[in-house]
Amino acid sequence: MPTTQPDVRVVQDLLARHFAHIHGLVPLNMGQTVLAYAFVAADQGYILRLSAASIIDRLRRERLIAEYFASDSLPIPAIVAVGEYVGFEYGISVQAPGLALESLSRSDVTPYIPAILAISDAMCRADVSRTVGYGWLDDRAQGQFTTWADSLREIIDEDPDDGFYGRWHGLFENGLLPRDLFQQGYQAMLDLLPFCPEDRYLVHGNFRLSNLIGQHNQITGVVEWTDALYGDFVFDVASLVLWYPELDFASHFAAHIARQGLSVPNLDQRLRCYQLYISLDALRFFAKQNHPQLLNWTQERLLAILSA
Repeated sequence: MPTTQPDVRVVQDLLARHFAHIHGLVPLNMGQTVLAYAFVAADQGYILRLSAASIIDRLRRERLIAEYFASDSLPIPAIVAVGEYVGFEYGISVQAPGLALESLSRSDVTPYIPAILAISDAMCRADVSRTVGYGWLDDRAQGQFTTWADSLREIIDEDPDDGFYGRWHGLFENGLLPRDLFQQGYQAMLDLLPFCPEDRYLVHGNFRLSNLIGQHNQITGVVEWTDALYGDFVFDVASLVLWYPELDFASHFAAHIARQGLSVPNLDQRLRCYQLYISLDALRFFAKQNHPQLLNWTQERLLAILSA
């Protein structure tokens, strides 16, 4: 469920701890569990994210990701403050100019597609040599698995009570999560894992239009790195293919790599494998958060992938 809504005076008092004067405070619709506000201080735009849930660790991880990997070609807004205030945990980051591409019509997104694929290229060039491991990043921005395949297989495992999904197998028992479909999708993913290389790139992990800020057909900010991974760069392309079938990102990506004279082995199998994984993870999330419309949409996408 969405996080508790604070009184606006609480938000203003919190920001007064960091800025002498702010103006233009506007609530944003950002994410399922975190509230967000835009504001201006000293002619610079900022974003405040806060939640009654625990988000400090992930914000510190995002700050480290920005310090490690931000560049002119990979614009990751800096996080300037992280803290706690009257029962809320929060982070303040620099605001990238422009709008989240999710807010645009799909026809208006199309001119941004080359810039989106250029961000994928930039993540491939990110220097991950100071880090180790695969899969989800820990608080030191190190991967938590010894292989990429292991990080994907793990999605079926039960979470401890204090984990985000908190014993999520109970969602099968109460009927919120379709067990047969989930297991069918998981087995299909396992069958495709042999086609997936043990490459190690920076992967955003939730590469969606809502997390891409754009202006004048260029990407000015890549935000929300909570789900960042180390692994196969095709994973992020699969996210675009899954969530936006009407934009045909698979064809755009194939043309993009062809123009560069590159070849991506087993591309179709890798895209299919990662779409299955992302669908399974989304099913868990939407069931836990009680979003039946999004849950149903994801089930339909998963069925379409399985039947293709």
